Amino acid sequence: MIFADQRDLYLDALEAADSGSSERFVSFIADRTIDTIEMVRSSLGIALNRSLGAVAEVALDLRTRMMILDRAHKLAGVYRALLADVWSELDASAQLALTPGVTGGMGLPAGYDPLDVGAIGYVVTEQNVGRPHTPYSEVHRRVELGDAKDPRADPEFFLSAGQVERGLGVFRRDLSPVVTQVLRIKLRNWITGLVAEDLRLLSARLQEHDA
Repeated sequence: MIFADQRDLYLDALEAADSGSSERFVSFIADRTIDTIEMVRSSLGIALNRSLGAVAEVALDLRTRMMILDRAHKLAGVYRALLADVWSELDASAQLALTPGVTGGMGLPAGYDPLDVGAIGYVVTEQNVGRPHTPYSEVHRRVELGDAKDPRADPEFFLSAGQVERGLGVFRRDLSPVVTQVLRIKLRNWITGLVAEDLRLLSARLQEHDA
């Protein structure tokens, strides 16, 4: 339920969501849901107090989860944009394509659960027209995103490149309310290292195959 005096807040949150930052809108709708539950509970009296209280707790948990997922998708979007930027700056004959992220949790540290945020893995493929395509002419990079099981934990997220020791922890403060420049720099450096490693591996495979 949204009241007339909340109209400006609603429109501001809606405008922010249209601009790509949905956290304020998610928070606004979740807060209004909780307020509505409280109003119904008050009007019906204490008879339903316990059951509506449980519903309010579920709504609060849902709000927290929605905000976590919003930040996760924000992180995945920044990652994809930086991956494209890093690749565009390279003078490489290979081609890069995104692949679905890994969600098995094998590359995540203890205390993190895998999240499905769409395509965040990638494959690098040699595009030499004079060379036939073989398994040696491509390198697959497994990338996985996980969130902390404890909602109070920080880093809130962990990006894995297939091995825990090769991962990158992402703190909540670097994603909310906006993505910080510090995170963009750390993420770009992390991506640059992965891509450079994959290009070296691809080159080594091709040389070994041609030998």
